Amino acid sequence: MNYSHNKRTVNIYGGGSAALILAFELAKSEKFDIHIFERNKALGRKFLVAGKGGFNLTHNLEFKELSKYYRPTEFLDSYLQEFDSVKFRAWLESIGISTYVGSSNRVFPVKGIKPIEVLQAIMKGLEGPNVQIHHNSRFIGFEDGVPIVKQEEKAVVCNADFHVYAFGGSSWTKTGSDGHWLKIFREEGIKVNDFGAANCGLEVKWNKDFIKEHEAKHVKNIAMEYNSFGKKGEFTITKYGIEGNAVYPISSVVSEALKLRKEVSIGIDLKPQLSYEAILSKLDTSIVNKRSVTSALKSLKISAVAIAMLKLNCTKTEWTTTRLLGTKIKSFSLSISGHRPLEECISTTGGISSKALDSNLMLVQKHNHFCIGEMVDWDAPTGGFLLQACFAMGYCLSKRLEAI
Repeated sequence: MNYSHNKRTVNIYGGGSAALILAFELAKSEKFDIHIFERNKALGRKFLVAGKGGFNLTHNLEFKELSKYYRPTEFLDSYLQEFDSVKFRAWLESIGISTYVGSSNRVFPVKGIKPIEVLQAIMKGLEGPNVQIHHNSRFIGFEDGVPIVKQEEKAVVCNADFHVYAFGGSSWTKTGSDGHWLKIFREEGIKVNDFGAANCGLEVKWNKDFIKEHEAKHVKNIAMEYNSFGKKGEFTITKYGIEGNAVYPISSVVSEALKLRKEVSIGIDLKPQLSYEAILSKLDTSIVNKRSVTSALKSLKISAVAIAMLKLNCTKTEWTTTRLLGTKIKSFSLSISGHRPLEECISTTGGISSKALDSNLMLVQKHNHFCIGEMVDWDAPTGGFLLQACFAMGYCLSKRLEAI
């Protein structure tokens, strides 16, 4: 590792989204020598994996609306305000990546631009002489407070003016985010919280006949809620339970609740477009016209799979009583028995406690040691919100380091 004597050095541990934009911005300055230590043979592995499922970079919201999607509330506000989705899109445009807003308000690269091309555009900004990338370098701990990485079976002490940790959480371990660092930081006396599931599928003990007929089917245009957290959208029936864009926003709070009890009931409005009164009126009209209950539900444009779910969870009295059936449609209760393993989660909660960091993302107990990205304990749904926060934290830290 080559260090200049007339520049300050910044060591970045991890090569994900937050680390990449931090290094990119610092590289434009003549103040720093930047060293990136990445355990894999290439940077941005998780960034590329995330792009396979529909590459939404952010969400088309300005700060006031954007900030509502993050927990804990207010922790990320200053960074999201400084670098919101509007500024993120402008930044992407400045490196040659044009974007557009999809029908769901998600922001994507213009058609034809692949995730690897976005990564390559960022990597181009790291080609200067003041950036060195050290692959196959795994963080293994501290020696007298200084980070140590393992390179080719050799432990290397990494001295620097500033140390930035960007390890990620504990999902998608094939990309390098295995959370091994949590124990190391805890032993160093830094406040950390155990990892938890977020943005993941939830487990349901389906009836065998039901799953045989309805596996992989979608239940669309519904609203799902648990403990005041919820979202309109859809979900997919799986062998293990449910997954989809209506499930992920509530998965972390449901996962937390499952630590205290064996099962948790979530609420589903199978017809959020109609009021309870409107549903009763339509059901009553169908009954007057001597339609079957199933035909009446189909007239409400409730799908066959949703009707099957209703039938499984209604008593005979509920199924044949308009008032009770209407209540079931508007507040269907589904029992959740578990969540998918951390490995399958899109993201995780837990990591460095926000209380362990100051307003500059510096560890309170370690001067000039900073933490950014998913390794910090915050949570957001899918749809571009995760990447937005990671890029915002990295960008904002670059400006703070320049100002020090």
